[in-house]
Amino acid sequence: MGVLRIWTLPAALLASSVAGIASASVTFEERIAQVYDMAPKVRIAGSGFDELDAASLKLSFAPRMTEGQDYKVDVQSSTVMVLSLQPGKKWLSRYHIESPTGLYLTSVKVGDLSLLGYALQIATIVPSPTVEASSTKIYMQTTPTLFINGTNFNTKATTLYFNPPLQEGVAIHQKVLSPTQISITKIFNDDNPYVWADEPGPLKIVAINTGGGSLALNPADGGIIIADVHADFDYGPLAMQDHNSLESFQIS
Repeated sequence: MGVLRIWTLPAALLASSVAGIASASVTFEERIAQVYDMAPKVRIAGSGFDELDAASLKLSFAPRMTEGQDYKVDVQSSTVMVLSLQPGKKWLSRYHIESPTGLYLTSVKVGDLSLLGYALQIATIVPSPTVEASSTKIYMQTTPTLFINGTNFNTKATTLYFNPPLQEGVAIHQKVLSPTQISITKIFNDDNPYVWADEPGPLKIVAINTGGGSLALNPADGGIIIADVHADFDYGPLAMQDHNSLESFQIS
C-alpha cells in the first residue's frame, strides 16, 4: 500500500467558495487497500478533512454506489474519511463481482464546489471466499489427496489455515484447480512420514486468505470441518511399496 497520487485544493479557493470551511488545504491520497466485499469499512486518506461538513459532502464512485443505500460516510479525522457498509450489504453487491475489482472515488463535492480533479482508486474489492463443510473420511498417513470445494478461490494466491496445522511445502502441497476447488496433496517422506493429523478427529480450515487478508471461517465453532481423520489400518507385516498407489504392497 502506498501514496501514489495527491490532489490538493488550494486553501484560498476553499475559503472563497464554501462558507464554513476553514483555510486549510484539502488533499486526497490514493492508498489502495484490498478488502473483502463484506468488510465493514473502506477508508479514504488525505488531509484537511476536519474542515469539511460530512452532511454536505456528495461523493461519487465507480462502480456506482448510493449513499444511504450502500454506505454511509463519516469524517473520522483530518486525515481519514470512512465509508461504512450498510447492514446486509456487500461492496459492489449489485454487480456480482467474481474477481478483484477496483473501487474508484470519481467526485467529491461540497455544494457546487468540486474537491477532486480526477478518479482516485481507494480500494480493491475482493469477493469473499467460502468453504464447503465435508465429512470425507481420510486416513492419517495413507490418504494422498483431499479436495476442498467452495467459492471465490484465488487461482493465483490462496492461503489456507488448518487445525490441526498443516504447513504448505512441508507437510502438504496445495493447488487451486479453479475458483471453486482446491486440491491438497500430502507429502510422503520415508524419513519423516507426515500425517493429516496426529490423532483421529476432525480436520478444519479455520481461516482463508484470497487477497483481502486472513478471513476467519465459522469462528464460533473453531472453523469449518473439511474431513474426518481416521487411524490407518494396521497391516502388520505389510508395508507400502508405492505411495502413489494405495493398492500396491510388499511383504517385508
